[in-house]
Amino acid sequence: MKLPWKAKSGEAWLTAVALVLGLGALGGGVALTMARNNGAAQPSSSRLDAIADPTKRVSKPLPIGRVAKLGSDYSVTVTDATVYTSATEQYIVATLKATYTGKGKGDPTEDLAAAYSTITTSKTAANVESACVADFGEPDLSVLNAAGQAKLADGDSRSYVVCIDLPSKKVDDGQVSIEASASGDLAFWATKGAASKDAPKPAPKPAPKPAVDRKKIAKQLDEVEDQLDDAKDARDELDDLIDDYKDLPGHKKKKLKKMEEMKDDYDDVIDQLEKAKKILGG
Repeated sequence: MKLPWKAKSGEAWLTAVALVLGLGALGGGVALTMARNNGAAQPSSSRLDAIADPTKRVSKPLPIGRVAKLGSDYSVTVTDATVYTSATEQYIVATLKATYTGKGKGDPTEDLAAAYSTITTSKTAANVESACVADFGEPDLSVLNAAGQAKLADGDSRSYVVCIDLPSKKVDDGQVSIEASASGDLAFWATKGAASKDAPKPAPKPAPKPAVDRKKIAKQLDEVEDQLDDAKDARDELDDLIDDYKDLPGHKKKKLKKMEEMKDDYDDVIDQLEKAKKILGG
């Protein structure tokens, strides 16, 4: 190779050769990096696609209880996996424990995503978290995953559960995966030997309320209003009679007392009719 300058000494010549070789190695490295980038498959934006081929993402699923580091924000483990079955459906409920190790605050129920897939199939669509229709009672999904829980600071942990619909209740060759959405890091836990329980039956639906007969109610309301008007008129007339009787010389106290007791009875009737009118929507 002809150098663009004339080496004045052996040392200078060696330095020049080293420089040229270094530039050549650098160029080769850049070319190799570009070739790798151009040939590598770009990650899919779909979470389902990202976990559709679990055999290429992990060599062996972790045992239940083993902790995995997912990016710089979370250390996660699956502490329990239980399969619930009914006559027509099956679910897996996995209990997760997440420790936040990032900056600021984190919410694992938002930052982490769970799915279930099989180990033996090289490419299979994974079943992702769902709102499983069964009410599992224990663990209590509504309590553990209640909205509005405080976010985690560095070092804080939270346990919660996820529910995933299953294509089959046979889970000995299955795995639950947890993915950190920020980093894309993924870990798997084997579900072999997971406990199996009968799914609780849904709560019975309340009996339908009888249809409202609006015409009948309107008629009853009219009758109550008429009775109320009559009772008020009778009470007012009695009130006038009491005033007139008090003005009579030599009126009897016992008779006056009975008249006043009758007025109190009218007041009670009026109160009852007012309540009935309110119930009927008047």
